[in-house]
Amino acid sequence: MANADAEVEAQKRAAAERALDLVRPGTVIGLGTGTTARYFIEGLIKRVLAGLEVRAVVTSLETRRRAEAGGIRFVLIADESKLVGRLGRGPVPIEVLPFLWEATSQAIQSLGGRPQLRTAAGKPFMTDNDNLILDTTFGGVDPALGLALHAIPGVLEHGLFFGMARAAIIGCASGLRILGELG
Repeated sequence: MANADAEVEAQKRAAAERALDLVRPGTVIGLGTGTTARYFIEGLIKRVLAGLEVRAVVTSLETRRRAEAGGIRFVLIADESKLVGRLGRGPVPIEVLPFLWEATSQAIQSLGGRPQLRTAAGKPFMTDNDNLILDTTFGGVDPALGLALHAIPGVLEHGLFFGMARAAIIGCASGLRILGELG
């Protein structure tokens, strides 16, 4: 198990390092959350300390909309465990407000989802924004589901990225896998 965990971490780090190659002086970067994003941020900090000038914003629905409207490309970075043949094959992470999580969970169930509260060390996992994650399986997913999830009070963000990413950098045991165009 430890070797498998180390391999996944190496994949995440490789994807993050490749994504750093896309950063140019003056780039505006949306910074996400999760371990792959953490590796990207660690590398970005080193480059900034060495003199690279960039602007960074934390991710949010509004930031995403503005970036899309402005033609800013979205490159997804992940390890191979996140790669599926089609969206919805695995659980969809849904970030929710802690004080609404039970009502939010019920609303997600009304959309056909089967949410499970993510835990770590026997207690609810808290994001770096002190929110909860509901790992939710659906029979199928489509863009309408993504919109419906965003309309639920208490849902902050979800892992459905329909038509958003122009490219993906996936860290794999065999090396990096590039999906789409990075250029």
